[in-house]
Amino acid sequence: MLPQQPRRSARKQARNQLQAIMTDSSKRFCSDNKSGEFELPPALLEKVMSCLAVMEADGVRGPSMAARDLANASLVSSDFFNASKHGFAALEQQAAELKLRCGWEFSKPASVQCSNETLMSLQSLPRPTSWSWQQWAACLQDPLQYRVYELKQAAKQLAVPGNSSKLVTGILQAFGLQQPSSVAPQLLRAVLLERCCACPWAGCEQVSSVWDALKEWSSSDIDRKWPGLSKQLSASSCSTAAARRRALLMYTGACSKQQLQGLLFLALQKDDFSEWLRKDVQKAVEKQRKQMQVLVEVMPQFFQNMRAMIQQHEQQQEQIDTAMQQVQKLADVFDTLQQLLQEVPQRVARMRKQHQELPRMTGKQLQPLLELVGREPKELRERMQQVQQTVDELANMQEALCQRYAC
Repeated sequence: MLPQQPRRSARKQARNQLQAIMTDSSKRFCSDNKSGEFELPPALLEKVMSCLAVMEADGVRGPSMAARDLANASLVSSDFFNASKHGFAALEQQAAELKLRCGWEFSKPASVQCSNETLMSLQSLPRPTSWSWQQWAACLQDPLQYRVYELKQAAKQLAVPGNSSKLVTGILQAFGLQQPSSVAPQLLRAVLLERCCACPWAGCEQVSSVWDALKEWSSSDIDRKWPGLSKQLSASSCSTAAARRRALLMYTGACSKQQLQGLLFLALQKDDFSEWLRKDVQKAVEKQRKQMQVLVEVMPQFFQNMRAMIQQHEQQQEQIDTAMQQVQKLADVFDTLQQLLQEVPQRVARMRKQHQELPRMTGKQLQPLLELVGREPKELRERMQQVQQTVDELANMQEALCQRYAC
């Protein structure tokens, strides 16, 4: 235990350091709250909320997750609450752009009070002869401003049964609400359908594919990598898109579209992955390599002949310089093609080695690699397309030069 004098000295020194930090910081100010607050520019807060509002229709982060993050952030302070309106507006716009799929199978949680008929009616809103989104937004924000016959008309569009005394409650429950709300009806609909459907819109097949592929694994293999996930895979409560996204995020750490793609590649059998490399990648690479061998044999002599022909051609020096620049550009494209064809086999070898090592890794070791594993096949396909485009460009440039100067 420290003597009394050194303890007093240590407390005084700590108090002085804290006072210096609070004095020197230009962003911190003391308030009635003991902990103080951080004052940030409104534009910066809106940028933060815009990042929280980002959702992926074909990834892990759906509208439910984004809306929950925004709601939690809005509770931090009044500044965060005001900035969250900007985030909700961005999220509402994304929800309005979702391409819904009209389905018939629903798995509703206990908190959802509406019927399956109401959910099917929600999927087809707005109809040409029914209310617009502006009318629905006004109704959900203040339903008591409408007359009974107008509420009955809205209830009929949503297939909401009940007498006049329950019309307001039924309409609110049709959008997953217990009380009036100013949230856009498109976002409310997206959140509700995500909680009740396995594939409510285009893109959710990615989550279902990963889920189904993982269910093919044995429980011991799943729990060895991600303890507890096997129970979620067999649970009836995880039959909706929102529940599956939440489980994948919680147990595997996959939090983006690229990581979800990596998880899918990991869930597939190694033989399937090797077959994909052999059929779709290595055959194409071999074909491009043969094309390159032919080009390597003929292109140097072609460049030499073209330069000689251009020099002998009867035209102005400026035109000769332009033609030489075209030949040099062709040579640069040829060099780029050689570099690309050297890089593709290296990528294939690295992907094969990674996929062989992945089954031996646990969940914590896998999580940092998921994005890389999911991103590389797409990048490899793009690089191979770039190789083919470069080959085509090289052939077109070569033909154009021959037609102009090899007369």
